[in-house]
Amino acid sequence: MIKHWEDGNYRVYTRPASEEIIMGHYMGDGAILGMSDPTVISAGSDSRYVVFTRQLTSGGIEHYYIAKKVSGEGDVSGPFTPDAYKAIATKLALPEFSWHLKQP
Repeated sequence: MIKHWEDGNYRVYTRPASEEIIMGHYMGDGAILGMSDPTVISAGSDSRYVVFTRQLTSGGIEHYYIAKKVSGEGDVSGPFTPDAYKAIATKLALPEFSWHLKQP
């Protein structure tokens, strides 16, 4: 597994077998709960939220956020279009994306 981004138990990683890049939640003892479909291209967080963006195979973009929980992985909200996400990000004061997948 290759970790690209991490905040506590939340991480963007490459699945070993398929090489898909997804958002996951580390459950301990090497287990990770997948929380998205591929391909995650950006992520960020603060003390309240984790945010991430997926690029679809069609080329479109979807945005998501997770309200952090003290115990457990939290619930994923989304997908949101870029315009809808912008309004939600402003309303909830969601964090910026601090990590971006480097495209070859």
